[in-house]
Amino acid sequence: MKRSHNGYIWLPISHLEIDAWQRLSGEEVDPWELRAINAMDIEKTKLLNAPKDDSSDVLSSRPVTPDLFDALF
Repeated sequence: MKRSHNGYIWLPISHLEIDAWQRLSGEEVDPWELRAINAMDIEKTKLLNAPKDDSSDVLSSRPVTPDLFDALF
């Protein structure tokens, strides 16, 4: 099964996707397995959609001066 994304957040695995997987694979998911998949998927979706630490994206707080620009390029 592939997890889908709507452009903003990761979406949970739907029962329709699980049903399609069952039909295509010939496997059958028991009710307790479906509950376990849903519980794990809720936690996985929370992790995937958690806010990122934006401080790691900061390269430098130095202002770009002509000398710095020339040094970089």
